[in-house]
Amino acid sequence: MLNYESIIKIFKKEPEQVKVPPSKVRYGECLICKKKIRHYYTKDKKYCSRDCYNIARDKRIFVKCKMCGKRIRVPGKTPRTYCSYRCRGDSMRTKTNAEHCNAN
Repeated sequence: MLNYESIIKIFKKEPEQVKVPPSKVRYGECLICKKKIRHYYTKDKKYCSRDCYNIARDKRIFVKCKMCGKRIRVPGKTPRTYCSYRCRGDSMRTKTNAEHCNAN
């Protein structure tokens, strides 16, 4: 019969290290943080970690709110111009009726 200690020993086994021939190992540089990266076989890595990858994929841009001037971060393709519903509402109230009707 298996006791608790023997079960823990079975599941805590270290996986065997895969030995890669030195001719297949190449080195590169992370495109974001410039750390040294180790490449195996033919697949070249561009980033050293998931964090650097996510930074590179981030397509958001910074714009200023038209009402208060606060700097906001928005997705690249979204034409968002206000930081909040309050600023948007305030800007609608300050426009004259002619400006508001001609905007459409």
